[in-house]
Parts: sequence; C-alpha cells; structure tokens
Amino acid sequence: RHSGQPSLLGHFRTVPSSSEVYPCMFEKAACLGGNSTGNKLCREGYEAMLCSSCSTGYFFDSPSRTCRDCEATHVTPAMVVVSVVIVVVGCALIFMYDKVKAWSEKWLNMGKVRIVYTTCQILATVPSTVDVPFPEPARSLFSILDLSGLNPLDLFAGECVNEGLGSYDTRVIVSTLGVGGLCAVNW
Repeated sequence: RHSGQPSLLGHFRTVPSSSEVYPCMFEKAACLGGNSTGNKLCREGYEAMLCSSCSTGYFFDSPSRTCRDCEATHVTPAMVVVSVVIVVVGCALIFMYDKVKAWSEKWLNMGKVRIVYTTCQILATVPSTVDVPFPEPARSLFSILDLSGLNPLDLFAGECVNEGLGSYDTRVIVSTLGVGGLCAVNW
C-alpha cells in the first residue's frame, strides 16, 4: 500500500508505504510516475533506483542523456575495428615515446594542442551540465566532442557488443588507460 498520492512524471517512489518521492536521475525520459514503485515506475530501457541505469539490451547515450535500444543502434564491425585500431595506435605511441616526442617538438605546438583538447572536453560536458535537449546537429557535435574523454568504448555502444563492456568498472579502466596513455606521451 502506498501513501495514496501518485508520484509525478519524472519522479520515483522507493517503497509502497513511502510518501517521499525523489526526482529521477534522467527525469521524464526515465520515470513514468504514477502509483507504482521501484522498476515499475521506469520507462522501457531503464531500471534500478531512480531509474538510473540502462536495462540489458540498452546503452547510455551521453549527448541525449537517454538509454537507447541496442537493436535500433547499428554497431558495425567497422566501429569495433576502428576502436581497436585507435587503442593499438595509442599503445604504440606510448612505447615509441622518444620518437613521438622528437616529432611533436618539431611539428606540433603542444600548448595549442592541450588548449584545443581541454576545450573539447569542456564543451562535451555541456549537455549533461545544462540538461537541455539539443537539436540534432548540436547532439552530433557534442557526441564527437565526447570522444575527447579518450574512452574508445564511446565510439560505439560497447554494451551492445558485449554486456561486460558496459559495466562501470570496465568503462573506468578503459578511460583511465586512455588518460594515462596521453599523460605518458606528454610527459
């Protein structure tokens, strides 16, 4: 039995007897509202407390801040291959540090590269910071800029290829290795 008052669209009630309702992590995109509790309040593709996680078969799309269906998103083998190539090239650059450093000192102004890179990282956070649904050209731009996070799993929906690639731990490890590699090259 719940408190009698339905939770509003974009809100979550944890237990039936609770009169407390909480705003959902992804608001109206995730929570249906109503007289239910728990996952029954979540839209299709969302689950967990506050509808804060994507269900199996869905992936989190950063620019739109929604869980999207893996079946509707076509992850091609080419996307996976490109991601693997980027990781391999990144590792090769780390191991060829001296040659890369000599080349970059001759041909690149690393100060400008760092400024452009930092600007891309800052701009990539705009959609999640202002929580505004952007129109398609802007969403694509933010999606491209989001790659500056150096997480090759963001090139494609990793959890759609293998469920383990969508885990929080895997994403943290891959992101950390990308940033660590960049630091090693710039050191």
